[in-house]
Parts: sequence; C-alpha cells; structure tokens
Amino acid sequence: MGDAPYDRTMQKYLDVVVRSLRETLRDAGIEEIPEVKSGNLRIRPEQLDCDLYRFLEGEAEAVNAYRGEYMQDYSWAIFNTESLALHDGKD
Repeated sequence: MGDAPYDRTMQKYLDVVVRSLRETLRDAGIEEIPEVKSGNLRIRPEQLDCDLYRFLEGEAEAVNAYRGEYMQDYSWAIFNTESLALHDGKD
C-alpha cells in the first residue's frame, strides 16, 4: 500500500481508517489526541504520555529506564537508535 497511487480508492480507504480511528479514540475517551488542521491529520504529542518524549526531555526516570533497545521489530526505527544513544550519553 505504501507505493500505491493516491487515487479516489485510496482516499476512500483513508477516510474509513481515519473515521475508525476517531471512533475508537472517542470510545476510549481520548478523542483529543488527533487534530485536523488545514486538511492535515496529526497527533497532538502534548496529549500523550510517551516514554520517548520524556526521555528526550531529559526526565531522569525515563533516561534511567532506557536499556539501549528501541522498537526492534521495526526496521525504520534504526534511524533513531543512534541519536538516542548520543542523547543518552551512556554509549
């Protein structure tokens, strides 16, 4: 799907996915997390409790909890691993 052309079919599929996401978040009481502005959908990071964000802010508990592993099941995460090690200062 990543290389598929963005056409009417893809737009309809995306609409269904976004609608489902919004319904799921609303049912969970966390509908404030996504935001649509000027036709762009984004996650409002200030609405999340995220260990990575806390780590990057230098929160001691998050920094001390980091063990050098970051989303190992995702090949794209390798791009962040080196910068996390530099930020961490342990390596």
